[in-house]
Amino acid sequence: MTLVEFLQSRKGVYASIVTSRPLTTKELSRGNKERVIIKNTVHRIRLGVNRDAKKAVIEARANGTAPATNQGLKGKEWLVFPILKRGYGNRVLIPVHVSNNSKLRSESTFIENGVDIGRDGYVEATIPSLHKRSGLRDMYDLNIDHIVNIKCGDDTLAITDDVKREIAELIEQAK
Repeated sequence: MTLVEFLQSRKGVYASIVTSRPLTTKELSRGNKERVIIKNTVHRIRLGVNRDAKKAVIEARANGTAPATNQGLKGKEWLVFPILKRGYGNRVLIPVHVSNNSKLRSESTFIENGVDIGRDGYVEATIPSLHKRSGLRDMYDLNIDHIVNIKCGDDTLAITDDVKREIAELIEQAK
């Protein structure tokens, strides 16, 4: 099953997406490339939800607390609506919606040399701009380059070389 088929067949369902990415450490920003910290996160989200069709958005637009129309993608474009976007530099993004269920929170671990250093170790070792939290959001985009796998119920899709080739073809077709 392709990435697009997998995501389209699961619109609106809860999923877990595992991401893994290296962080910029204070040493790395000074040119020392020996210290590497990896952030592994399990995002518990909903896939493929059209934000404009959400009840809260419709109500907010009706009572004037939100703009009357969609304000656009701010430098991004849809590859496959509403499941894949192309961002700056041909980054492919999966838009996800945060779960309102407090039991389904995202969880992160910070690994250095195979050892979990915890949030305190992460804050101490990384550049301050990584520590800022963007506040409460009901949706955000995940970069496909950082995704390890997507799990919906009993089905899991690993991001393999085949999936990356499929994404490259989608980008080429969009040009």
